[in-house]
Amino acid sequence: MYHIDYHTHSSCSPDADSSMSLLARAAICAGLDELCITDHIDLLDYDVSPVRTHDWAPAREQFAAARERYGDQLILRFGVELGEATEDFEAAARILGAAPELDFVLGSIHNTAPQFGRRDFYFLESEREETCRAMSEAYLEELLLLAEKGDYDALSHVTLPLRYFRHNLGLDLSFGRYTEELRAIFTAAVRRGKGIELNTNCGKDNPLPGRDELLLYRACGGEIITVGSDAHDPRHVGAWNEEALDLLRDCGFHYITAFERRTPVFHKI
Repeated sequence: MYHIDYHTHSSCSPDADSSMSLLARAAICAGLDELCITDHIDLLDYDVSPVRTHDWAPAREQFAAARERYGDQLILRFGVELGEATEDFEAAARILGAAPELDFVLGSIHNTAPQFGRRDFYFLESEREETCRAMSEAYLEELLLLAEKGDYDALSHVTLPLRYFRHNLGLDLSFGRYTEELRAIFTAAVRRGKGIELNTNCGKDNPLPGRDELLLYRACGGEIITVGSDAHDPRHVGAWNEEALDLLRDCGFHYITAFERRTPVFHKI
């Protein structure tokens, strides 16, 4: 069985502190075959100001050092998690175009819609359930736009708002009422030859998406699927990996997907 982690963050992300070399060492200790480092580039900063450029040099330097030290023990891939590309698709294209060596691009939406202040869901503090439902609907509308027009290889943590509704607000909500919206998103991704990820949420609680959404994606013809821990700390690299593979197998998937220079490589589960 092949073990990958395709969603990890180093100190080249604003919310993580560890070097890529430390992540690589953790991946080896966790028994992974392949690690992709996907540091954040978000077209909205934490203060909701626009970001339209990116300096790739620090990530390139760290990745080269990690590959030099651990490349004989682990397949290392150079990736990115590109957030809020819907803000400016042209700027997103310029940023990605400046790194032709990229192996993998996660497409993400982290922020609420404009009518809710464009805040990162991470910073939610006090919202009513009715407002969370409205936020979810607006989030899915934006995710559909990303699925249809964005440059990505896999859509990241499709049910992300549920994480923060649960962690921050104590609301155990689901996307059960949004089957048709999710179907449209998955169909758009499949039509374009793109995929989604199974985000194991650092092994802390429910994966994103869950079983129901995975079954729906499979029913929509979805085959391309990555597994990622969303680790921002070496301790979480590879978290819940075996369970993720079991879940995918139960949902009818036969392969997990890795990427090389943005070309999918399938490994039997």
